[in-house]
Amino acid sequence: MLLVPESEFSDVFSDEDKDEFLVRIFGHLVVGGSLCQYEDILNPYLTVSKLLYKDLVSVQVDTGDESTKVVSEVIQILSTRSEGSPDLLFTKPHVNNFFYMAIDPFQRTVKTFYHHA
Repeated sequence: MLLVPESEFSDVFSDEDKDEFLVRIFGHLVVGGSLCQYEDILNPYLTVSKLLYKDLVSVQVDTGDESTKVVSEVIQILSTRSEGSPDLLFTKPHVNNFFYMAIDPFQRTVKTFYHHA
């Protein structure tokens, strides 16, 4: 489902859900690299995905109804290439190349999540 959009399991998540940062983190962890082996146990991936998500984004509690909302803005950087120059971030296209910036406007911090295959 994560690698083949036409798979029989592609409807497990809606298109909106697939765009969520937590699902993207999960996908990056599950897909793995060239030495990745098949795995039947999902809980460690879910646990680490949640922990990474909580570490990267900031939330704020609304005291009126005690609900929480994410205040960080997450941006995906796809390339650093300008016209006529090579891409300095990713030298070749690969499914495991990613760079995210989580910007917290209240604490004025930026957290990054990056991998280059």
